[in-house]
Amino acid sequence: MKIDLKGIKLNLISDSGIIDPTKKTIIFFHGFGGAATDWKFIFSSLPSGFQALAIDLIGHGSSDSPIEAFYYSAESINSQIREVIKSIDITNPILCGYSMGGRVALGYAINYPKEISALILESSSPGIIEAKEREIRALADSRLSERLETIGIEKFFNLWYEQPLFNSLKSNLTLFEKTLKNKTKQNITGLRNSLKYFSPGLMNSYWNQLNKISVLLLLISGELDRKYCDINRKINSILDCSQLEIINGAGHNTHLEKPDEFIKLVNNFLKGLN
Repeated sequence: MKIDLKGIKLNLISDSGIIDPTKKTIIFFHGFGGAATDWKFIFSSLPSGFQALAIDLIGHGSSDSPIEAFYYSAESINSQIREVIKSIDITNPILCGYSMGGRVALGYAINYPKEISALILESSSPGIIEAKEREIRALADSRLSERLETIGIEKFFNLWYEQPLFNSLKSNLTLFEKTLKNKTKQNITGLRNSLKYFSPGLMNSYWNQLNKISVLLLLISGELDRKYCDINRKINSILDCSQLEIINGAGHNTHLEKPDEFIKLVNNFLKGLN
C-alpha cells in the first residue's frame, strides 16, 4: 500500500495485506539499496499475536525518489516514519532495522522514545563521534554518490560489495548474484540522494543519547563483521536494557546469510515481550 505524506509517497507491505489493531506490530527497515520485500522471509515466522510491516524507505523500492535533498535528511525521515505510523493507526510498534535501516530505527527511538515498545538493531551504529571524522565521511559519501551516477547501479554495487564486511556474503555465489540482481531494480536518483544526504557524516552522533532508550533492545551482528560486533558490545556495555547476540559464520547482513538463526533470535526476543 502507498502512504501519501503530502508531497511524497512511501510504500508499505504487510504480512496479511491488512493492519490488525489487536496485534503487536513490528516494523522492519531495510539497508542501503534494499527494499521492504527483503523482510518477507520472516513475515510468516513471527510468533502468534504479532504482525509484520516493512517500509520502502525514501528513494528505495516502490517509494518515491524525489530530487530534493531535504527528503533524505535524518530529520525528514524521522518525520516520514512517524506520519506513516500515525496514518495506519498503530501505537508503540517494535522497530527492527538493518544497517542503514538500523540508523532509521535508532534515530526514531532517540527522538520518540515513548512511542515504541522495543527495538532491534542489526549491524548498525549510533553514529560517528568526532566532528572531523563525520566531515570526512560526508565528503566520501558525496563522492561515492557521484560515482554511482557515473558508472551506474550494477557496477557500483559490484564495487560496494568489495568491502571486507561482505566477504562472507560473496562466498555464497548464488545468494550474492541474487542480491546484486535485486539492487539493479532500484532508482538511481533515490540511491544517490540516500547515499549523499543520509550519510552518517551528516547525522549527529547518538552515542551520548543512548540513555533515552528504556525499552528492551536486541543487538544482532555477525561474527565475521568485527567492526559491528565491537559497536554492539559497546552499546551493550552502556545500556542495561540491551541484549547482545552474535551469529556465528555470518558477516554484515546476518538476516540474509543466516535467516534461520536470525528468525530464532528475533522470535525469542518477541516472545520475551509478552
